[in-house]
Amino acid sequence: MVAYEERLERLGYAPECARRIVDDFTSTGKLKDLADYINYKESEKRSINEHVTEVLG
Repeated sequence: MVAYEERLERLGYAPECARRIVDDFTSTGKLKDLADYINYKESEKRSINEHVTEVLG
């Protein structure tokens, strides 16, 4: 679960919010949905960073 919390924090979530989000998804049995969301947000962030790098060179 710590890995999910750390990944959410890297996406900009406050540590207490990341912990609460992981706890909520764990209690409802929807960790796959959380993993899918985190993967999507990380790929979105990577895409933006790559675009900025290309533009600014």
